[in-house]
Amino acid sequence: MDLPLRNYPNVNGAYCLRDMWASEAYRVLTRIEIDVLNIFMLKRQVRKVNGKRRNKNKPEYEVINAKRISFLYSEAASCGINKNSFTRSLDHLLFLGFIDITHPSEGNHDPTLFGISDRWRLFGTSCHIPAYREKPENGVGIHTRFHSHPHQ
Repeated sequence: MDLPLRNYPNVNGAYCLRDMWASEAYRVLTRIEIDVLNIFMLKRQVRKVNGKRRNKNKPEYEVINAKRISFLYSEAASCGINKNSFTRSLDHLLFLGFIDITHPSEGNHDPTLFGISDRWRLFGTSCHIPAYREKPENGVGIHTRFHSHPHQ
C-alpha cells in the first residue's frame, strides 16, 4: 500500500527532548496529535549559538521563532489532517501544555501564532494549569437556528 504524499515543512529534521517522549502527557496523545506536534517541531527555526557549550563535542542551539509559529488549516489539510481532527489536536496539545497561543487570530489574513511550551512537564501534577482557546463571543460556530442570537 502506497502512502499519500504529504506536504511537510522542507527541513532536514526536528529535535525533540527525550523527556518529552517519556512524559505522561506524551503518552496520552493520539497518532494525529503526535503528527501535529511533530509538524510544530519541524516548523521551528534553530541556529547554532557561539560561545559556551555544556558539552565540548556538541554545539548549542537556540530556537529563533519559538513563540511565533503559524500553522494554518490549509497546511494541515496538505499534510492529510482534516479540519475537525486538526481543531481537536490543537485543543488537546494546548490543554496538555505542548503549545501555547501567543497571538490569537483577529480575522482576515491574520493567522493564529503558536509557541512551543514546556508546560507538559507539569502534566499529572497539582501544578499543571490547563490552557484553553478563547471561544468567540459573536455567535459564530454556535448552533443558533432555534435560539435567539446572543447579541439580540
